[in-house]
Amino acid sequence: MKKNIFFFVSIVLLLSCNKEKSVYENSIVLDKQSWSWNEDLKFSFEAPDLEKKYNLYLEVENHKDYNFQNLYCKVITHFPDSTETEQILSFDLFNSRGIQNGECNKEYCKVQFVMQEDFKFEKEGLHTLTFQQYMRSSSVNHLSKITLRLIPSTI
Repeated sequence: MKKNIFFFVSIVLLLSCNKEKSVYENSIVLDKQSWSWNEDLKFSFEAPDLEKKYNLYLEVENHKDYNFQNLYCKVITHFPDSTETEQILSFDLFNSRGIQNGECNKEYCKVQFVMQEDFKFEKEGLHTLTFQQYMRSSSVNHLSKITLRLIPSTI
């Protein structure tokens, strides 16, 4: 029994030591748990290293009373050379059977989405991702926090 406990604790410690830390992480807390169509959420960061690969994640925290299956966003990426790209993305907060994705407690759920995996930055300088609420209603309720994370790739 003692060997099993020691083995388990050793594995947990080993895994926690190898966990990559975020190069960039920022959370925007939504006032009154509401996101209006005219409220842009901006995340700005410097390209950390052009030689390394990274993963970009978006985490959405919502109240269990969120009224939709998805969250549609227009994402505008501003690059250091003043160019930009634009795309519309759908983030599934609930599956097709109406069950919440992600991890939940009694009131709130967090769902992490992969925005981009195993990529390299092409240019040094400031990168900005602007998220615009792109739903059919002017305001989306029961959203509490949006977090953007940039983590070194382990691949």
